[in-house]
Amino acid sequence: MEAETDPIPLDLPDEKFFTLSDGRTLAYTETGDFTSRKLFIGFHGVFGVGAVSPHHNQFYASRGWRCISPSVPGWGRSSPFPSNLPLCAFASDIAQLIRHLVPPPTQSHALYSGVTHLVFFGGSYGSLWAYACAANMPPSHMQRIEPASAIRGLLVMGGFSPFRDHEGHTEGMSWLNYLTVGRPGQYFPLSLIHPFVGGIIQSKIAGKMDGSLEILRQILTGPKAMNPEERAAMETWVATFGQTFEEWERFMARNMALSVLHTLDGYSAVPRIINSDWGFRMSEILVAGATVGNSSHQRDSISIVPSVLPPVVIAGALRDHLAPIAMQRWVASQIPGAQFIALEGNHISGIISMLSMVSGLLAGIAEADANA
Repeated sequence: MEAETDPIPLDLPDEKFFTLSDGRTLAYTETGDFTSRKLFIGFHGVFGVGAVSPHHNQFYASRGWRCISPSVPGWGRSSPFPSNLPLCAFASDIAQLIRHLVPPPTQSHALYSGVTHLVFFGGSYGSLWAYACAANMPPSHMQRIEPASAIRGLLVMGGFSPFRDHEGHTEGMSWLNYLTVGRPGQYFPLSLIHPFVGGIIQSKIAGKMDGSLEILRQILTGPKAMNPEERAAMETWVATFGQTFEEWERFMARNMALSVLHTLDGYSAVPRIINSDWGFRMSEILVAGATVGNSSHQRDSISIVPSVLPPVVIAGALRDHLAPIAMQRWVASQIPGAQFIALEGNHISGIISMLSMVSGLLAGIAEADANA
């Protein structure tokens, strides 16, 4: 058998581990200003782990934010999410982590954290976990964080809608996605497809850079998934951080290789979680400063992200067949004060605009603070 030509370390640099109240482990990395009480918490999609590019450290630190990137349950070294709990219970896990990261200012406030600003980000499947946190943080949840108005922003890119609530979620969805993670995939014999495919992918990418690069190029970054204009735009974007496209590809591939190295539980749970009753509705996501009635405002096919954005932004790509844009349009119509933004490109194209959107969101929060 041919030896792996490019072995990778089995650990993320600077990865940290937090033990939750029930004994489960939540793995995460962080960057930015480690002394800040302003937390930007981002959740990755399938075949990802909680890894923040070191090239982004200055981006968050210069704005006075601390960026936290957990590995979502069942991926990387994070424990699986309990199958007997609804998705909304995940907010309790993150509340515990927040209190650990930003302790209470005084002993008399021992039940509270010292956080002043919270922004949640979710990309692709990570959107589910971001929604859960934005909708279920105190005072509606058992864990207490003070003040409740600390939730200042929500940014979702290429996210999914709750299949149980959104009747039109299949619009634009590929047949493969529909049969594996959609409702048909919940029933025998189609329920056998998802774990079968997962086993094949795990054998190819777990701890293997070469196999991960091959899969990544097949579904996201190769010529069949990304046209020349998108490739050129991505190359320009990564160059701003002193990277080549190939270096960025390898960063993504490394994360894929680590995502299923220890377990396939996260992948196996995707159909069950995405089709389940999440325990909350999109209308319950209330973000400080979001103007009710703004949700009808849409920006289609933008090329330049506004320098200042509202507190809730839901973005989707026009050629996304993994999480079709109809999902993001629907989600934006349900969340009070959300602004919908349509981007050119496919599922991964939003990465090019991600930091511009984060910058606009944080600028809007700073502007609101200055005017308070």
